[in-house]
Amino acid sequence: MKQSTLFSASYWGKVLVLSLFCGFSGFAQIGGKDAFQFLQLPASPHVAGIGAENVSVRDRSVGTVWQNPALLSDTMDRDLLLMVHPYYAGVFHSHLQYATRIKDSGLWSFGLAYFNYGKMDQTLANGTVVGTFNPNEFALSASKSHTIGLFSMGGTLKFAASQITSGYSAAALLVDAGGSFKHPRQDWTVGLVVKNIGFPIKNYYEDENITTPFDVQLGTTFKPAHLPLRVSVTAQKLYQFDISYNDPALNKQVTFDGSSEIKEESVLSKGFRHMVIGTEVLLGKNFHVRAGYNALIRRDLRLQTKAGMAGISWGFMMRVKRFEFSFTRAYYHVVGGTSYIGLVVNTSDLFARKNK
Repeated sequence: MKQSTLFSASYWGKVLVLSLFCGFSGFAQIGGKDAFQFLQLPASPHVAGIGAENVSVRDRSVGTVWQNPALLSDTMDRDLLLMVHPYYAGVFHSHLQYATRIKDSGLWSFGLAYFNYGKMDQTLANGTVVGTFNPNEFALSASKSHTIGLFSMGGTLKFAASQITSGYSAAALLVDAGGSFKHPRQDWTVGLVVKNIGFPIKNYYEDENITTPFDVQLGTTFKPAHLPLRVSVTAQKLYQFDISYNDPALNKQVTFDGSSEIKEESVLSKGFRHMVIGTEVLLGKNFHVRAGYNALIRRDLRLQTKAGMAGISWGFMMRVKRFEFSFTRAYYHVVGGTSYIGLVVNTSDLFARKNK
């Protein structure tokens, strides 16, 4: 009987990737047992730079539609986003997102997320290498929003597929439903989204039912009237309060009578795990500097002795004529960071110039 294991030179790097996905999902929920964990990765350097989770920032940034479909707006019409994200150990993540008007049905956004785990050894139970395989996953999405006064509502339909080896694959249909509120006078928005509601079309095994990375997020973004600063605060995993992973090997303490017990986190600490904080310094319309802090990543992916820069991200956006270039460096572990590189082009402007 064949088993798929990781005996390649990049073994520990790929173990780290799996650990990261556990951190994104919250250990207390399932501990990374959900399928299609790549759906929780940010779709743009913009979102990655302000903490990897955001449902409220309104900007000409079509990648935010992946976070909350209610953020789809007319300013994104004909915008095309291409993002590449070289992950750890040869793993590769990329995303395409496009917004366009369709006759009689208004503005839509379509996306393609792709995640490739790289080449792995396929072995027998005794460790004998008998070949290689290349696991990969992808998701196709279509998003639509509608605005009534100060409120916007939106939805995204996703088809997600995963293939580990031939004969070992899964697929699912999922829906995101979101809403946003924009203050009539101040530069202040609030967003709420329920993510990845769905069901499997095909399971990896016949006798199992895969689960999807469900989430509920609430966030707000505010820009003071006379300051070039925009601040976002987002709460994730709101369907469950305690998302901490209490590792007995790390949180054991000795009592006065010499016995040992597991040290529990405080209520305040458990609550803070949900928080993501992002800041943007708006140095004009054509240059932004970004930074973010994700408390869940910081706490769950740190080592026992140190955290390094885990959970911290920074980046920038620069516009040159019709092109918008973004870069983010995000840190998930003391092993180092990973880079998000993105380019946005408005295709209507591009085609108009070509016709001239």
